[in-house]
Amino acid sequence: MIAWVASLIPWWAWAIAAIVAVAAVERAFGWKAAIGAAIPLIAALGLGWAKNAGAEQERAKNMARQLDAVKTRKESDDEIADLGHADVDSALKRWLRDNDDK
Repeated sequence: MIAWVASLIPWWAWAIAAIVAVAAVERAFGWKAAIGAAIPLIAALGLGWAKNAGAEQERAKNMARQLDAVKTRKESDDEIADLGHADVDSALKRWLRDNDDK
């Protein structure tokens, strides 16, 4: 649930929040503490960016697979549509559950 909510916030908002947090740490504790706070925040921002890039690549792969499936289905439908009634019956007989063979 938290990951879903976090994914709704754009990367630049996280970057601004990180800058504000580092500035607050610097004012309260000094520049050494600010550097210590900035390192994990930079790593977290990098991991979030990489996660989003990976998710985008996976969405693109899924769309390509879905498009391929639609093309295959259309080819199959067109092939069946081009056949006559008797040809369809003979070509698809093994897939039908008719009791005519008894």
